[in-house]
Amino acid sequence: MAQAGVPEDRIFVGRQPILDGEQRIVAYELLFRASGRATGARITDDAQATSRVLVNTFNNFGIEQVLGDKLAFINVPASLLERNVLELLPPDKVVLEILEDVMPSAPVLARCRALRDQGYRFALDDFVYRAELEPLLELADFVKLDIRALGLAEAGRQADLMRGRALKILAEKVETREEFTACRSLPFQYFQGYYFARPETLGMKRIDPSMLRVMKLFNRVIGGAEPGLIEAEFRQDVALAYNL
Repeated sequence: MAQAGVPEDRIFVGRQPILDGEQRIVAYELLFRASGRATGARITDDAQATSRVLVNTFNNFGIEQVLGDKLAFINVPASLLERNVLELLPPDKVVLEILEDVMPSAPVLARCRALRDQGYRFALDDFVYRAELEPLLELADFVKLDIRALGLAEAGRQADLMRGRALKILAEKVETREEFTACRSLPFQYFQGYYFARPETLGMKRIDPSMLRVMKLFNRVIGGAEPGLIEAEFRQDVALAYNL
């Protein structure tokens, strides 16, 4: 059911820029948005929210319209990490953000290694160093430190722990010029936060009449449905099967 006041024929995706030390945009974090007026996301199911972002970005808007030549940082909860749906994404355009509650179990590490072998890159979101997270650090390309939660002094200490590694350190939730200046004196290479730009919501009229079926298919894949059920869903939409 659509939210009150939100047209059912419109779709939305949020994006917030990630910048380098010269304040040049290098990437966007893609965010779930239920409406054009939303300034945040009420998420009850992380995997479904991410699936909605993926469908809207890559199937409806198109990556060129949303990203241009920039990278996309996409939140990947544990339940989505284990699904093969991630292989539908172009590895040269995305960075998979591993959420802070994902632990480095043997299946998680094996899955991340398999994705890295296919060219995918990883960021560790809201990272706080603990020795047991070393296996994830070895697979990561980016580490995101929340300077609001950590405070500048602790964020700097955490960033220092990453020195000497092949990692890019990102300061997130930078909200003032003073914080940006302070972060630039610390070992951060990238920055994100309200000081640079609040998340922007992109909206468009729903063009693809198969959107509901695509969402249903994503949810089936995420839920581990049998291949026969997924195939049957495709058979109900000739245009969707042709696009596949």
